[in-house]
Amino acid sequence: MIRKIKDYFYFLIFLILISLVLIYIIEMFFGEKSFSKLKDMKKETLILESQISNLKENNKVAKMELDSLTNDPDAIEGYVRNQMNMIKKGEVLVELLPND
Repeated sequence: MIRKIKDYFYFLIFLILISLVLIYIIEMFFGEKSFSKLKDMKKETLILESQISNLKENNKVAKMELDSLTNDPDAIEGYVRNQMNMIKKGEVLVELLPND
């Protein structure tokens, strides 16, 4: 009698262990933290790192422009002339139109 109970107990433990291993394997391939999701997250990480790099470069350029416009009167004059088409007194503004 005790021998049968031991056998059933070991069989039950064996089934539980097999079930846990199967659940773990299924989770590895199809679950929320599966290999395919990990691959997708790595791709997304590369894209985000690239965007961060581009934004850092844009920030660097913007800081240089800000520093230039804050401290250099010639830079301010050049900006106003180019962006706002302003001219000094006595100058004539000439705009070139593209050929159609």
